[in-house]
Amino acid sequence: MVATGSLDSDPLGGALTGAGRAGVYSGLPPGQRALLWLEDADHMSFAGNASPRINGRGAFERAAQAWALEARHHEAVAGITALWWRSKLASSAEDRSSAAPGLRQVKLAGPGDRLSLS
Repeated sequence: MVATGSLDSDPLGGALTGAGRAGVYSGLPPGQRALLWLEDADHMSFAGNASPRINGRGAFERAAQAWALEARHHEAVAGITALWWRSKLASSAEDRSSAAPGLRQVKLAGPGDRLSLS
């Protein structure tokens, strides 16, 4: 599973972008992959915290929309990844198969958000 977004760049100034991170999806095994794309999510949207500093290297500036959507992004990442891992790792085949339809029915809040499964 790959989780990234439109503002997901390298927080330390490298050239990595959300689109580049999403490219990993095509290299994952078909039938066992997922891509969660969240519009206006930055790198820290996937970190689970809102720390303003990274390794003491100064202030990490975030776009206002990433800050504004952070709670929604965290909720989406938590819910979708929980379903994903349940569909892959549950101890019984019944539990695994019951999680898969939930992934296909996930409703994402943003118009640019998407979950690709294949």
